[in-house]
Amino acid sequence: MDSPIDVRPGLQLRLMTLEFAPELFALTVRNREYLARWLNWAPYVRELNDTATFIEARIQQYEAGLGPQFCIFYGDALVGVIGYHLIDKSNHVAEIGYWLAEDAQGKGIMSDSLKALIPYTFEALKMNRLQIRVATENHRSRAIPERLGFFREGVAREAGFNAGHYDDLVIYSLLKREWAMGQ
Repeated sequence: MDSPIDVRPGLQLRLMTLEFAPELFALTVRNREYLARWLNWAPYVRELNDTATFIEARIQQYEAGLGPQFCIFYGDALVGVIGYHLIDKSNHVAEIGYWLAEDAQGKGIMSDSLKALIPYTFEALKMNRLQIRVATENHRSRAIPERLGFFREGVAREAGFNAGHYDDLVIYSLLKREWAMGQ
């Protein structure tokens, strides 16, 4: 898994490492206002060390067998992040989260990135269920699992707290047998 995942020409997922901290920090700062609407951590990333601390925690998560985080590269530019928030080994459930720079949206980058991680989830991680939770009002982010055939299970009411208010979260899932049938 240490080698990059070539998603399509010009689109690559690279395992998150500290070498990406300056570029990831700069991307976060440039997109802070946009990201803050959906991601409660965005306002608190104020210095390079905040990003480095985040990356170190994601490296420890990966080394503990709890799933990798990837930096998304479009061309030579880092444009976002995708990775596992939760790996529940006893129940074989994984949860993926993602974010993309505002100016990189509308190019199929995140849909293709998520699609590339689905086989890894079911084959390498040996999960049975892949889930995604998205704020009901985040229509662009919701379109991704919908486009890829995830099942909309329902809404967890006021399950996310961000920017001083609660968001309802739509829960999407894809089961291993559903994915296998679509292959």
